[in-house]
Amino acid sequence: MKPVTRMIALIFLFYLHCIKLDFFLFESEEATSISDYHNLPLYVGSDPPSWIDSSTVERELYISVPGATVIPKDQISSCKNYIHGVFIPAPIGVTVDTCPLIDKSVTFLYCHGNSGNIWRYWYRAVALWNMGANVFIFTYRGYGLSKGETTRDNIKKDVEAAATCLKARPDIDTNKIIVYGYSMGAITASYLVGASSHKNGFAGVILESGLDSPEEILHLSSGTEFPGGFFFDDSPFNGPEFIKEATIPILHIHGRKDQRVIIDQAYNYYNILRNKPYYTHYIGKSQKPDEQWIALTAHRNVPIYPFNAEKHIADYWDDSNNPCHCCVHPDEYDDPMFAGFLQSVGRTNGAAMTAAAKKYEDLIVSWVSTVIP
Repeated sequence: MKPVTRMIALIFLFYLHCIKLDFFLFESEEATSISDYHNLPLYVGSDPPSWIDSSTVERELYISVPGATVIPKDQISSCKNYIHGVFIPAPIGVTVDTCPLIDKSVTFLYCHGNSGNIWRYWYRAVALWNMGANVFIFTYRGYGLSKGETTRDNIKKDVEAAATCLKARPDIDTNKIIVYGYSMGAITASYLVGASSHKNGFAGVILESGLDSPEEILHLSSGTEFPGGFFFDDSPFNGPEFIKEATIPILHIHGRKDQRVIIDQAYNYYNILRNKPYYTHYIGKSQKPDEQWIALTAHRNVPIYPFNAEKHIADYWDDSNNPCHCCVHPDEYDDPMFAGFLQSVGRTNGAAMTAAAKKYEDLIVSWVSTVIP
């Protein structure tokens, strides 16, 4: 940045000092009912397998914060603070050839990014479920169907409540929960496994395209250091700092083409974690084979890197170029009904998408199999 440009930027930033900028970080989209999530289908293609068609999803779990107890749906109108979650039980009647983690009794706890609501990340949850795992995805207060104020402290309390509620379920193996944090969710996942009341109480954690901290974004964009709380809420919200005390296995993925959370933020995690024996990374710091395709990924498309569009695939559900709605399940990418959409919106095709989804699945399954033999 040129000196004159930097000076103008600094003057503008000091002018904004009286305004806290966390509202730029939390880009939530509220929902009024489950229908706003298109009822969260597991498959929308032309010929779903019978095992998918018969699967049951707990689409409306409302969890009190604090308390972490399930609130009956008919009582939520009297509550001011709660989070909404969805639990997808592992598939039934499948083999490891179809769902390679089906014999592992794995449960993923999914922490999503800073924008949208559950629908935006639904295809990601379904991809993990299709591997043969239980998946619990929730959304923070102020997002979707969750009620309450979105703040750093509240988000940390929300992820703790989600974990507490999940661990209370009698139908999962609580020793086999893997926390998955995407984008801003990497901060909440890092807090959960490294600094919360659940510290180190999980089988492992996956960080994908992880945001380091809001302050680091400001630093990298302006080239200037500011004291904590200068522009933002001063409650700690730093992923590398949260996770540095974690002693559980960590998988770290970050695309080289990520322009939203640039690779420098991945290196901040790496510098904290690189000497820990349980840390596995794909951020361009090694010559491992999977680095080759991960290097092609940006912020939103690690699971399906040939999909080159400005938004998540789920955001194109009602796109004019997508009369059949968007793909939800990995097996739908080869469905002829989506061919026009993938070509016109994603600038790709079903074969490339299927191959990419398989690479992502193989990476996750391989790592999980080392964590849970």
